[in-house]
Amino acid sequence: MQKLLQTIQERQVTYSPAQRAVADYIIAHYTEIPFQTITQIAQLTDTSETTISKFCNELGVSGFSGLKRVVSDYVNASLPLNNRFENTVTRLDGDSAVDEILRCDLDNLRATLLNTYNRANLQTLSDMIDRAGCIYTIGGRTSSCFADFLAFKLRQLGLAVHHIDFGRGDYVDKIMMIRPNDLVIAFSFPRYTKIIVEELKQLKERGVPIVLVTGEGLSPAFEYAELVFTCRTTSHSYVASYVSCISLINAMLITYALAHKEKIEENLKLLEKNLADFDMFL
Repeated sequence: MQKLLQTIQERQVTYSPAQRAVADYIIAHYTEIPFQTITQIAQLTDTSETTISKFCNELGVSGFSGLKRVVSDYVNASLPLNNRFENTVTRLDGDSAVDEILRCDLDNLRATLLNTYNRANLQTLSDMIDRAGCIYTIGGRTSSCFADFLAFKLRQLGLAVHHIDFGRGDYVDKIMMIRPNDLVIAFSFPRYTKIIVEELKQLKERGVPIVLVTGEGLSPAFEYAELVFTCRTTSHSYVASYVSCISLINAMLITYALAHKEKIEENLKLLEKNLADFDMFL
């Protein structure tokens, strides 16, 4: 984002009056852009939607939607929650907020599940799971719930999976249990948690294979992963959108299950028997 702002400033002398108005607005109000429409900005800058779209294209960000995505990722990674909340409540009411969340979530789902690299990596992950002695899932803060969910669903398939909770005091002991023939599946989304990045660095140094599930931006954990899945989590509210992450987890699970149909069917039958024996459900 800082590089984008620098580019705008460097080009100021070449801009027309209309372009300069757009440039000045972006520089002064970029943290508000994820929460605004192109029509609103055109009105605020006394320009046109066409001028704004062309301006964004010349920056190399694929129109206004591309600019919103770049800024949203930056805001999610850096802006405090209270500031994000203020930007949201000053712009949206109940109905418009729900409509915008729906549009944004659908875009995120399409971008994540249609991503060529993500699709290709699903089978690679399945193969890595097959080779692993044990599987460990980790994540910090919000990301931890996705790690826990994946571990739970993989255990249902009969796999030896441990979720490491960094909120517990024994996480250091559990990290030390991980061996090079195991597999770590890490979730890390903005704002990136220091401890996750530091532990992934140490695990890589110990020769442990790492799969990373992260956002589309430049994650500080990229360099430690053998395999990377990216989820678009763009949001125009103070709450980041994680629907794409859950859908990606579903894709991981079904890809593995389809490659091991007979074994999975046996494991699920045994699971259902155990649930019945414990009289688990009403």
